[in-house]
Amino acid sequence: MAAARRQANSAEPAPATLVLRVDPAFALEAQHAAAVIVARVNAHLGWRCIGRIALRQGPLAATRTPLRAAPAPSEAARERAAAIAEPIADDELRGALTRLGARAIDSERRRARGEES
Repeated sequence: MAAARRQANSAEPAPATLVLRVDPAFALEAQHAAAVIVARVNAHLGWRCIGRIALRQGPLAATRTPLRAAPAPSEAARERAAAIAEPIADDELRGALTRLGARAIDSERRRARGEES
C-alpha cells in the first residue's frame, strides 16, 4: 500500500509491460534474456519505463529487403587494380585482389562524384 502511494505521488509513471512478438524457436531464449532486455531498454531510455516483458509467439513479417547486386567495376578500375596487383606471384590471390581493388576504386570514384555506392 505504501508503494502504491509513493508511485501515485511520484513524477514518473508506473513501469509498463513491453509486449514482444517472437519467433517460436526464439521464445525460450527471449524468456531467459527478459531481465537483460528490460535493463538495457531502461538504461537506453534513461529511466525505468519497462517493468516486465510479455512474450507473444507468432510468425514475424519479413523485414529485410533483398540486397541488390553491386555494379560491375569499370574497365579503367580493373586495369588500375591489375597493375597494382601485378607483383603478386600467386595467381588466385592476384585475381582476388584485382577484383577487390577494382570494386574499391570504382566505389571511391562514385563516392567522390556523389553517386550512390
